[in-house]
Amino acid sequence: MTLRGTSTRRREDAPLLRGEGTFVADIKFDNPAYVHYLTSTMAHAKVLSIETSAARSIPGIVDIITNADLDIGPYPSANPLFDEAMIRPLLAD
Repeated sequence: MTLRGTSTRRREDAPLLRGEGTFVADIKFDNPAYVHYLTSTMAHAKVLSIETSAARSIPGIVDIITNADLDIGPYPSANPLFDEAMIRPLLAD
């Protein structure tokens, strides 16, 4: 079965258009937690370690999670064909 070239009926549209649906932004929570993602400021850098103890001591911080905590390995390349092109010889050891 292919859906290409055919319209697909969406169940969520009618209630939202009538003002009867719930948008995610309209859901209210008591004391919500927020997330902030921090990425490296250096392209293609190899992050050896991240010191999180000072940030963990700030009142209100629920948790700080790094890639090492998740044990999922390095982020895969967006284009593996160019991986070798990004390898550069070391200037010093």
